[in-house]
Amino acid sequence: MRSNRMVYPPSVFFIPWEGENYKTASRRLLLLGESHHGSHPKSSWTIEVVKQYVANDLRETWFRTFTAIGQVVTGKTPSEIDRPEFWGSVAFYNYVQEPVPEARDRPTEQMFAAAREPFMQVLTILRPTHIIALGKVLWQHMPELDEERLPIESGTIESDCGTYKSIDGRHRALAMRIPHPVSWGFSPKAWHPLVSKFLTLGP
Repeated sequence: MRSNRMVYPPSVFFIPWEGENYKTASRRLLLLGESHHGSHPKSSWTIEVVKQYVANDLRETWFRTFTAIGQVVTGKTPSEIDRPEFWGSVAFYNYVQEPVPEARDRPTEQMFAAAREPFMQVLTILRPTHIIALGKVLWQHMPELDEERLPIESGTIESDCGTYKSIDGRHRALAMRIPHPVSWGFSPKAWHPLVSKFLTLGP
């Protein structure tokens, strides 16, 4: 896992998780969460929660979110997923750059608006080929796409789809959204074919 505070500008408070094999992968997947919850935030929170999940030393209620993410991307059952392998191949970043007090609270409109510029900085530094936004509300608050594409479909399930350009204009990333991984009615098994199809497309 790579992490360098000096790489990111001050506007990026929560440093992204970057798996050790992410940069060398032909398909660089950035998983985009919405926000952290709690008080007394640390810039290493994102990295720490992924490390805790991968180690699986203590079981937390929020583990099911990360398990569902692995399922929808790989198509495997929880017991089949190799946590170090999967999380070693992806990047993960929470969009909102200040904590939300309680688990049931949502970020304010001001928090979402302030998160746009840091997100573009992260996009430019991590240079993902693909981005999956983990939630419809998050997707609605992200910066406007540089290019909108036709919705991507698989069976009866579809998702908005489009591309972002890096700040320097030298890189493009294809983005889509899925429902929040632990939202009511969400099925990783049902959504996996669509995610799998998305990951075969080029930006």
